[in-house]
Amino acid sequence: MPLSPFRPPAFAVCLITMLLMMAACSNSSEAFLNKGRELMRKNDFQAALDFLGKAVEKDPESYEALNARGAAYLELKRYAEAQLDFDRAVSLNPNAYQPYYNRGRTHAARQNWPEAAKDFTQAIRLAPDTADAHFNRGFVYFRMEKFPEALQDFSRAVLLDPKNHDYHYNRGTTRLRLRDAKGALEDFRQSVLLNPQFAKGYYTLGLEEILSKNASQGCAHLRRADQLGYAEAKAALETYCK
Repeated sequence: MPLSPFRPPAFAVCLITMLLMMAACSNSSEAFLNKGRELMRKNDFQAALDFLGKAVEKDPESYEALNARGAAYLELKRYAEAQLDFDRAVSLNPNAYQPYYNRGRTHAARQNWPEAAKDFTQAIRLAPDTADAHFNRGFVYFRMEKFPEALQDFSRAVLLDPKNHDYHYNRGTTRLRLRDAKGALEDFRQSVLLNPQFAKGYYTLGLEEILSKNASQGCAHLRRADQLGYAEAKAALETYCK
């Protein structure tokens, strides 16, 4: 009588299937993408590239993997490679704001201001409440000497994230270009209130206070900048606070 073929118990079949699925998932594009992102959060961009490259290999149509790899390239100042990834990500998903935003950062890093402004504008159109997109476009407009437009963007960034000291500081520098010394002082004061370790903020505030005939306050701020290690503060103290 022939022997019946061996059939493992149902629970064993389920266990084997689950283990096979787990093995497959651990080598999936999403798994590599998550590991790459984890390494990026630790600022280990070179190691992240290995995993993000594998994520793209597993799924060449994943705009998220391409966007993440492009961001790693950008942090490593490999701008040409970053832009290629962002270009591909935009073509795969033209309705996602992140690739436009990151491509804008890449253009800005290369001082290609008009193209950077275009990409940040598109990112803002897709995600209008993203404070960093307004801030970065404001920075680009500032470099293009479009100061009213820069002020508008910095003000929007402040409105969306009022506790960010950089937003206040950059709006202050823009207000100076528009000859609004009072508004600039308010922004510089707010920047150091939000970040008491902001040496550059104390330095700029100190000079503006001195120019506004508030020498004692200005010198106090310059001394604070010097204490925090801001290199130019010492010379300013010798010039204005003898």
